[in-house]
Amino acid sequence: MPPEDLPDNSGRGASTRPRTVSVGEGGSFSSTGDTNIISGGVSGGTVIQARSVTIATQDSQPGLTLAVDEAMPVGQVDPAALQVHAAVLPAPDSGGHAFLTPYLHRTHDAQLRDHLVPALGGDVSVLVMMTGESSTGKTRSLYEALHELAPHRFLLCPKTVADLLHLLNSGRVDDQAVLWLNEAQHFFYGTGAPEAAATLQQLLMRHRGIVAVGTLWTKPFWEELTRSGTSGDQHGQVRELLTCPSAIRIPVPDCLTPEEQHAWRKLATRHADRRVFNALDAGSADRGRVVQHLSGGPELLKAYTNGPGHHFTPVEHALLTAAIDARRLGHRAPFPAALLAQAADGELDPRERPIEADWAHTALTALCAGERPNGGRTDVRGALTALHTFVPRAGAEPAYELDEYLDQQLHSQRTGQLGSSSLWQSLLDHTADPDDLSILAGSARARGLLKHEVRFHRRATLQRSPGASARLVSALSADTDPCQCGVRWAIANANLADPIDIGALLEELHHMGDEQAIEMLMSRDPVAQVDLADPNSIAFLLIQLDKTGQKRAVERLSSLAAKHAILVEPNDVVVLLEALEYAGQKKEFNNLISRIVSKNTNGIGSLVVELLHVQALGKAESLMRGPSHWAEVVLPSDVVSPPEALEHAGDSEAVETLMSRDPGTPVDVDDLRDVTSLVEKYRWVEQLKAVDGVAALHVNVTYPESVAALIEIIERTGNPGETAALVAYDLAVHIDLTHPSEMVSLFETLESTGDPEVLERLAVHTASHVTLAHPDGVSSLLEMFERVGIPGAVEVLADRAADRINLARPGEIASLLRVLVNIGQNQAVEVLADRAANHISLTRPKDLVSLLRGLDDARQKKAVKILMGRGLTVRVGLIEPFEMHSLLQILHRSGEVQAVNELGYRALNAGVLRPLPPSLRTYGRELDGTAARAWTWKDLEL
Repeated sequence: MPPEDLPDNSGRGASTRPRTVSVGEGGSFSSTGDTNIISGGVSGGTVIQARSVTIATQDSQPGLTLAVDEAMPVGQVDPAALQVHAAVLPAPDSGGHAFLTPYLHRTHDAQLRDHLVPALGGDVSVLVMMTGESSTGKTRSLYEALHELAPHRFLLCPKTVADLLHLLNSGRVDDQAVLWLNEAQHFFYGTGAPEAAATLQQLLMRHRGIVAVGTLWTKPFWEELTRSGTSGDQHGQVRELLTCPSAIRIPVPDCLTPEEQHAWRKLATRHADRRVFNALDAGSADRGRVVQHLSGGPELLKAYTNGPGHHFTPVEHALLTAAIDARRLGHRAPFPAALLAQAADGELDPRERPIEADWAHTALTALCAGERPNGGRTDVRGALTALHTFVPRAGAEPAYELDEYLDQQLHSQRTGQLGSSSLWQSLLDHTADPDDLSILAGSARARGLLKHEVRFHRRATLQRSPGASARLVSALSADTDPCQCGVRWAIANANLADPIDIGALLEELHHMGDEQAIEMLMSRDPVAQVDLADPNSIAFLLIQLDKTGQKRAVERLSSLAAKHAILVEPNDVVVLLEALEYAGQKKEFNNLISRIVSKNTNGIGSLVVELLHVQALGKAESLMRGPSHWAEVVLPSDVVSPPEALEHAGDSEAVETLMSRDPGTPVDVDDLRDVTSLVEKYRWVEQLKAVDGVAALHVNVTYPESVAALIEIIERTGNPGETAALVAYDLAVHIDLTHPSEMVSLFETLESTGDPEVLERLAVHTASHVTLAHPDGVSSLLEMFERVGIPGAVEVLADRAADRINLARPGEIASLLRVLVNIGQNQAVEVLADRAANHISLTRPKDLVSLLRGLDDARQKKAVKILMGRGLTVRVGLIEPFEMHSLLQILHRSGEVQAVNELGYRALNAGVLRPLPPSLRTYGRELDGTAARAWTWKDLEL
């Protein structure tokens, strides 16, 4: 029975007969109710024995949370405690609904189970990350899978990076537990994130049966955390975790396909759940974004965008705006109340400012609880609130988190807003997280707020953000720091324990050519204080010391690293060995090799390669003959040549079938594409020569590539007459024209072997009937027809493409426009340009930039003007900085002066204008947009 057909065991009328359920070596626990419970949690008064932790539970209630030292079986945890969104109705309702709606299984659910089942059964450990947009069902998918597959495993739910490290280091994460990392950005950014990521990766690689699951937004979090960086980059350890063999990424689509919408309607009908019907009705009119409407996210967004005085009061709206913009600019930690209050206060009209001393607390409480003191509602549908409280420990001051759907949608909508002066000041005054401070410094720099950049870097340096002191020095210049007061301050406050901070500062000072400053830094003797825990960071520092000529420091650090560096991951060992070799420290290189003891196969191949490279043959051989769990290590092919495989299994079967035939026997060539490459190797050509003509072949001329392959084979037999016979066959009637790119291969083959008249007839037929879903394939066909010299086919296909080509791929439309220009189809260019400008979707600005380039290359100024008039500039924040310069040039050439000015201003506000305009490069600008007057380090009142 599929999960969506299971009875609703929400606790209403369920059995209360106690029973004991085995949980493996951890013992057992007693429970009431059904372990397949969907909502409702545990009955009151029950005591659950969770190995070393005893938890007295209370009646389950939405919002129940687990402390870091609590461990509760998956089947007994309230879904609300795991941040599964409640499904709600758009209007008041009599109630009686289960917390969860019926669940529709989709492709990603099957993928999730495929990866969880082996690990839960004791196989290789996994970290499964569900990625996608906000409110698309990532968390619900994890909940459903674990509830079905592992109801008896204990669930560990850290709230902070410190919590995660505590669980990992205490041995709590084992093959009897599931580590729950919902909204994993809380664990993968900030102080402690690299250590947590490295520890988790080691645990996954060393032990079997461990299951960790989490969710991340694709943009910005997944893309940012997995983007390749440079030596010492802050996300290096997290990137290694997320891209290691144990980590599985499963994307969750943001829209339901038409088939899924049909299945959703059947599910709603079977369960008679109005919430599912309502979400489908709303989502069907919103490009299939059904799941988002289930929790009311779009309605909450509308409540905010309607402005103050409608759903939210002016004070509430100002507080939300402060949270939205602070998160957009880079404050990723939960917001202190003081930050939101100070930012909101500066934006309120004096007549709107409340007189009560605790006004901010009252408003923030109302936004989190959904109800004001006077009974008015701040939530949507009685369930969804714009803010949520975050209390890391009992008794601690609450901080606040923004609803993720509101956050994600408004991140792009407000991207052209610079942010108020009160917001920037409150960020300076109340941001404490070191990494957030560095991110905010980068945001200020990108927007031309150079004074704010220096202030944030200074605070980040004091908070020990890796590399902050180097970034502070880089942010200053001879104009803004003429006496080098800022440089000296950065050197005096650099974190000597952090190899990244010292290495980056050395690199920056070396780039400046400031030998005196380098001597000042080295006089603090960083080598004696540096932390040796991370070989990658030590390697980075070693290289910078060597580049700056610090020979004595290189020798000392090399000796320390060779003796005391923590050698766990082979990849880390490789990096450190390379750095020692670069610095010419052969003795310490050999000393480090003698210490190599690894229990992990990850990267062993690379380590062996490095050892072979430096002639350490004995050590390489010992590694290759090491513990049995290294037996399956695959070394790079350029070092150890694996045995040559004679054939793939599928090819072997096909060959055996062919070779078993007697010469002259009719040959079925339905799938020549699979065996053509084996023709010469298995001398099938000789057998084909014995076949009595093409007529004896069972030829399937549906697939263009198969026909092209057959023609090539016949040509090899030395029977060109057979080719003519095949071409003379009415291919035009039978050929599959679904994929134009495959037709290109066929025409290339026919060009040298076929009859010109037959070729032209097939070309015209193809031009008249080929599918227009693939613009790139159509472009290739047009170029082929033009080169072969079949003008009739060119004109027919160009006219059809201009009128009816699929506009779903703007980048490919741009390429097609260029092809049409090159082959002289000017009328088709104008028709296609007009269609694209008026009707193409504006959802992906990156594709639209490509289209604008194509329109510009085709000199279609009118189409450029039309497209810009459709509001592309409001999406400026989604355009990558490197594309912005090109876009502004296109608009300038098209005479769109107003668009250039508007787009340039919004691009600067969004932080995507590179480089800054010349007038702002030295001193930047003020928050009112005007160029800043000359200033120095001493003027900043730091």
